[in-house]
Amino acid sequence: MKRSGMLVFLAVLLFAGGCETDTITDAVTKEELDIIREPVPAWTKVTINSDAMLNYSSYNPMLAGNSVYVDKAYYRERAIARGDIVMFRTEDARGDFGRIIGLPTEEVDLKNGFIYIDGNKLDAFYGSEFRGKPNAEKEPTSLDQPVALGDNEYFVLGDYWRRSLNDSQTAGPFRSDVIMGKVVGWDGPKTAWDYQQGVIVGIASDRVAIVRDVSANALRVRSTEEIMNIAYPEALWAYVESRQELQSLKIGDIVKYELIGNFKLTTPLQARAGHFERIGSLLE
Repeated sequence: MKRSGMLVFLAVLLFAGGCETDTITDAVTKEELDIIREPVPAWTKVTINSDAMLNYSSYNPMLAGNSVYVDKAYYRERAIARGDIVMFRTEDARGDFGRIIGLPTEEVDLKNGFIYIDGNKLDAFYGSEFRGKPNAEKEPTSLDQPVALGDNEYFVLGDYWRRSLNDSQTAGPFRSDVIMGKVVGWDGPKTAWDYQQGVIVGIASDRVAIVRDVSANALRVRSTEEIMNIAYPEALWAYVESRQELQSLKIGDIVKYELIGNFKLTTPLQARAGHFERIGSLLE
């Protein structure tokens, strides 16, 4: 009797183990979209006109009004890959953007805010509706039934599932001839850095806080952190190359400067800067 009970127990364990959902991983796709300062002439610059690719992280290069670069020849010699951000053709011919989720012959499902491929959960930064952050105000999205993809068919999904009105949630599978090209980068955020001019709102031992614009009253009554948060994304911490330059700068100064190297995509942004030129002050 004891032996029989032990065998039943082991059988239950084996069955439970076999029912565990495996995962599909994407360790290749980068969360950060490259910033393009010298675009290839053949690329097409496109202005974002929808909210489809917004997401629940602090990193949102595809805000409406931003510009991205689309390589329409990219897939002539390369396979369409999971995680790629693509531009696809819509009925109104304007085009829209989404991310490749499902590949030919796969079955894709959205269940309780998570993506499943052939019954396996997708383990990737874009694999959940709220990017892994709890959202008590909204019910997670689920499809009525899984979508089976045929040969040369893809499941395309916007990063903002609820605002992506033209993707495979409503349009179904996309054939490759609908995919117009891959988004290879964007032109970067519009910040005080882009203008290389701004107002100093804070000074630390090796850096200054700069925003594109601020009122004199805000400088007097608000902290540096408050101003930087309000001004985001038009705010950055500029690490000053020369301590001598740093000593000559004051809060309220309106300055021009030169950028040295690339900035770090943090909140606020960070960059190295030098050759500061004071052109005025809000507090004089």
